[in-house]
Amino acid sequence: MHVTYLHFPSLPREIEEKILFLADNSTQNYHSSEEFLNATSQNNSDLNISASDEIIKALKNQKYDPKDSLGFHLSEVWSYFSDLAEFDFLEVSEEIKIWVQNNITEKIDHISIQSMHGGKTITPHIDEMRKFAFNYIIDTGGDTSTCFWKPKKEFEHLKIYAQTVFPYDRLNLIEEIKIEKNRWHKLDTGQIHSVENLDPTKKRISLSLSVI
Repeated sequence: MHVTYLHFPSLPREIEEKILFLADNSTQNYHSSEEFLNATSQNNSDLNISASDEIIKALKNQKYDPKDSLGFHLSEVWSYFSDLAEFDFLEVSEEIKIWVQNNITEKIDHISIQSMHGGKTITPHIDEMRKFAFNYIIDTGGDTSTCFWKPKKEFEHLKIYAQTVFPYDRLNLIEEIKIEKNRWHKLDTGQIHSVENLDPTKKRISLSLSVI
C-alpha cells in the first residue's frame, strides 16, 4: 500500500476555513511560476523563486540526463499531456503552522497547502524533494483517484528522475485509491503517482506536511 491512513487529530473547522481562504487568495506559489520552470530547465544554481531553503537546496541538487530518463522534463509537459491541471504549492499562515506544531508529533520539514485546479489530471511523477507526505484533503476536486505506477518491463532500465513526468504508455498501473477527505494519510511520494479524474471546475485542496 502506498497510502496509509493515520490517527492524527482532525483539523478544526476554523483551520480548514483559513486553508480554503489562502488557496483562493495566496500569491506565494512555489511551483507555478515562470521562474520555477526556467530555473529547473536550465539547472540554475541561483534559483530566483519564492521557496523555503529546503526546497531551494533540493532543487539545486537535482540531476537529469534525458538520454537515460524514463520521463520527460517538466518544461516539456505540454508536449506529452493534455487536460493538465495546475498544481499550486502554497505558503501557510503562522496560525496554521502553530496548530500543526501543537498537534502533530512527527518531525515535519515543511508545511504547505496543495491546490489542484483547472484540468483533469496531475501527471505521473515523483516528488523532487520529499520522501513522503502527511496529507489532509479538505476538498477532493471531484470523484478523483490517486494512482500509483511502475515502468513497463521494456522501460525498467531507464532512470526515474525527479522534475520529470512519465507518459502513460511507459507505465503499468499498480494501485488506484480514492483517498477520503478529512482524514490524515501518509503518501509515498517516491513512488510514481498521479491524480486522475479531477473536475476542472473545482479545486482539490489539502494541507500537506513534508518529510525530506
